[in-house]
Amino acid sequence: MLNKQEIKINQLKKLPFRERNTKKVYNSLLVINSGRKHSSGYGIMYIIGLDNNFKPLEIAASCDDIDWQMNGGYFRNDMHYPSGAIHFWSHDYNFCVGISLSTTSIILQKTNSKKYIK
Repeated sequence: MLNKQEIKINQLKKLPFRERNTKKVYNSLLVINSGRKHSSGYGIMYIIGLDNNFKPLEIAASCDDIDWQMNGGYFRNDMHYPSGAIHFWSHDYNFCVGISLSTTSIILQKTNSKKYIK
């Protein structure tokens, strides 16, 4: 399991980017500031996909807007300290991150066998 105090934003920014035109399901997500500005004037966020052991896998998307598609679901979030990375998680749902566009959709998908341990 990843020690939340060990997360360094600069290390997360160096993760590989997922192929832009694909969708992928992750156990939980981190959202961080990329340090870049979108043409809209808003900051660009990096959505980081995590596995069941909280290991950061890749930058799933980069966007200035997240469209949360809840489908009756719910999620929670906490913030890692001292990095400031926002962690989104759920006991009952996984997160399907859509293609990486200015607005990226994240769909909550019900799972029957969540392996998440908080």
